[in-house]
Formats: sequence, C-alpha cells, structure tokens
Amino acid sequence: KGYYKDDGLAVDLRPGGMEYPSIKMVTLGDDELGMTSADQILLARAKGAPIVALAAMYQKSPAVLFSLKKRGILTPNDLRGKRIGIKYGDNSEIPIRALFRKFDLGPKDIKEVSISYDPSPLIRGQVDAFADFAINAPLSVQEKGYEINEILPADYGINMYADVIFTTESTLQKKRPAIVAFLRDTFRGYQYAIDHPDEAVASTLRRDATLKADHERRMFDASIPYWKPAGMRLGEMKAGDWSSLADILLASGLLKEKVQLDQVINYDVLKEAYQEGK
Repeated sequence: KGYYKDDGLAVDLRPGGMEYPSIKMVTLGDDELGMTSADQILLARAKGAPIVALAAMYQKSPAVLFSLKKRGILTPNDLRGKRIGIKYGDNSEIPIRALFRKFDLGPKDIKEVSISYDPSPLIRGQVDAFADFAINAPLSVQEKGYEINEILPADYGINMYADVIFTTESTLQKKRPAIVAFLRDTFRGYQYAIDHPDEAVASTLRRDATLKADHERRMFDASIPYWKPAGMRLGEMKAGDWSSLADILLASGLLKEKVQLDQVINYDVLKEAYQEGK
C-alpha cells in the first residue's frame, strides 16, 4: 500500500527460515531488523547478542497441543498416559514444556514422540496430541473433516510472544527515527490487512503460487485474535509477560541467570510509533 515508501523507507522484506536464522542475520549485520519468538530474544541476549525487542506482533502465544476430539483430551491433566508429538527445536516446544512443568507432567506421565510439521501421525493414531501453532496444523486437520480439541499454554498463564520485531543496540542508536517509522507503517499494514482480509490473502498468494487460498484465509482469520487481543494495540508488549517468560526460562534451566529486561526490551520506541500514528 506504499506506507513505507511514503515515509521515505526502502524496505526489503526477506524470507527467513532454518537457513537464515533471524537473530544471526541481524546480529551479523546482514539484516537490520528481524522477527523471532520472545524466548529466543532472551536466550540470545543471555549469550551476549546485543539485540533489543521492539514490538510483539503475536501478543498471545499461538502454541497449542491439539488432539482429535474422539480422544477426549480437554485439559492438561488429560494428557497423562498419552503420546505427545513434539517438534524438537520448534518455537512451540518451550511453551509446551512449560505447560508440562506447571502440571507436573514428566516422563512417567507422558511419552514424547518426535514429529515434523505433517500432522498425519495424529490422524493415524501414532500420537494422541500434537504440538504446533494454533494457526497452522490444527486448521489443516479440520479441513480434512476431523473435529479437534485444543489446549493452549497461554490460557494457563504461559504466554510467550511470537513474531517479535527486534534490532541491535547499534542499529537502533543509528536509525531510531527510521525504525519508529517502520513500526508505525508496519502496524498500518497489519490493520489494513485485518480490515481487508481478501486483499491481504490475494497479496500473499501472488508471492507463492503453491499456497491454497482457502487455507490461507483460515490461517489469516485465526491469527487476528493473537495479533490483536481485545483491548490491546498491535505490537503492544507488557513488562509482566516478559518477566513471566524470564522466570519460565530460569525454572527450565534454559537461562542460567537473570537477564536485565530493561536492557532487552525497549518500550519507548513503541510509544513513539503509537504517538506518531495518531
């Protein structure tokens, strides 16, 4: 829609993935901004990466454990004695493990099974529950005609932001006005997409002809409550959520010592973007 261009920004949106990990690309200076999950922000900072979180585009964690309705798994306690499909190293793993700890579900209670992104093991009965993001695999299973139940860690107080926009301390210092403008224009783009979903999906399909329109629309509609929960602004972050995440990572042993959160999360840039967007 020209929002970046109107602000004098030349923005190159690059696809990420396993071969192009965003924290590494930004830290090395190949990219100036990136997106990753909140837990990866804190873990990288603890290892010395000079990165700073600016905005959380998924304000409610979409991590989910879902199961076929016929299995009768409604709550975390129903997972006892069940086989749980886990994607090791995936962004869904840490919140799911935090849920296990909260309900004291250990190796004696559940059996973990290594899975990929294909939910076929759930349909074939090889696992009883499948860890993923609520905006993805659960929808594809429903599209095949199966009814499902979902358990979201976020509903049990385990909320880990996803798609967190971040940069480095040096880039923020050098290009703060441009970054404020980038956030403002990004929020405008998200809001326009929310208001014009058909146009947003069509734009996505133009970039990847292998995608299916109906599935992309379902993913888009499912994302909106996670992008913009009731009463929240796009990108908004809360200190309490970051503090709770740090406690979870410490309790799990992933963090060995506390991270200075005031050095990792910059709320002022976000406030500036909101003020300029009025």
